[in-house]
Amino acid sequence: MPWLLNQARLIPINETTQSVGILTGDELDKARSKTIAETLSDLPGVNQTQFGPSANRPIIRGQDKFRIKVVQNGSDSFDVSGQSEDHAVPIDPLLVDRIEILRGSAALLHGGSAIGGVVNVIDRSIPTAIPSGISGSLLSSYSSVDDGFNSGITAFAGSDNFNFQINGFIRDFKDYDTPSFYKEDHHSGELEGPFNVVSNSHGESQSIGFGGAYKLDSGYAGFSYSNYNNDYGVPGEHAESDTLIEMERDRFEFRTEIEIADSEWLRAVELNLGYADYKHSESGYETEDNITEWHTHSTYLKRGLM
Repeated sequence: MPWLLNQARLIPINETTQSVGILTGDELDKARSKTIAETLSDLPGVNQTQFGPSANRPIIRGQDKFRIKVVQNGSDSFDVSGQSEDHAVPIDPLLVDRIEILRGSAALLHGGSAIGGVVNVIDRSIPTAIPSGISGSLLSSYSSVDDGFNSGITAFAGSDNFNFQINGFIRDFKDYDTPSFYKEDHHSGELEGPFNVVSNSHGESQSIGFGGAYKLDSGYAGFSYSNYNNDYGVPGEHAESDTLIEMERDRFEFRTEIEIADSEWLRAVELNLGYADYKHSESGYETEDNITEWHTHSTYLKRGLM
């Protein structure tokens, strides 16, 4: 258990003053949107960066980027979204069960770098409390502003000792409509328009995953895998070259909790391991010597174990 030093006395961190916000149940269902940041944007003290409908991160009390840490089931999300506003967080809120917003001393559980707070996204990728039998859920929505369609499914199967789940979703939306606006030509300084659509604001994403957990006499052990893909355009100045970000992440997670009944000094053993392989490429059209071709400008790679 983590500890804090307070007036020369060690105290458990869960006994200190904490600031924790939780979004779950019906409130989460009503708030679900394209991204985690947009899902949380109506909560007090929480806002979001604005770089199109696909790429945004939470802002907590004015803090953003690396000052805000986004984790999934308590482990790092393994991405590069903190480096630039046009990099998306590879977590879709469609199949999420619970989102926690940690501020102050509660954020210290995830290290000292997240001085602005922590957003912990919790799902049931490792099912630990599933009734025997087969169950499932289907979520779907449609948005007229961008002709967007979202659909996701989660299925569970359980027995006395083993639980299993499989999930997947697909999201597809076009450039979104907006009231008429003009924009300035950066070369001549003249206004262009009117426009009724934000160019290059389209996107498409999909994910598939599975997981299982084995019940022990005093706990459980579980494993999960997920593959996430997200291809989205970058609006604004980047729309002129149809800039496209193609993102892919493979994530593995192992978690176990075992209660210790015969020890006076050890109550339980908890282990949470995560590994991810992340990649995204930024591509667009470039004109050189009056020849316009599609080029990959940059590629980001990240592998992590936590």
